Amino acid sequence: MKIKHWLQLTAGALAMAHALGAGAQTKGGTLSMIVQPEPPIIVTAINQQAPTQYVAGKIYESLLTYSHDLKPQPGLAKSWEMSADGRVFTFHLRKGMKWSDGVELTSADFKFTMDELLTNTGFTAIQLPWLRSEGELPVVETPDP
Repeated sequence: MKIKHWLQLTAGALAMAHALGAGAQTKGGTLSMIVQPEPPIIVTAINQQAPTQYVAGKIYESLLTYSHDLKPQPGLAKSWEMSADGRVFTFHLRKGMKWSDGVELTSADFKFTMDELLTNTGFTAIQLPWLRSEGELPVVETPDP
């Protein structure tokens, strides 16, 4: 008799799952979530905690994004190269990218941001220690806009 009830419960659960559309995940749609605790700051170079990452990733755009299998994809940079020794990266920005006030994004904006991060936060020590050369900070050059 116990087996009969178990089979009835299992059959009922499967029928309900089928009726509710349970199945494989599909791309697209909307994910609504509660971010708890509320991020204390949304500058990812200063705060790497999960709540900050959830929110900041929807506010800021980066040079690159990553596919589900973690392969780099174009973001603000349409293309990029890395030197053979892995210490020099060259990013080519997409044209026509604008700030919220309508001013065009340039390589000087990226340089300003990186210089601030490299000199005023723990970003270099935590995220980019392999870029340091004998304790010196990496240099950001902007040969063209």
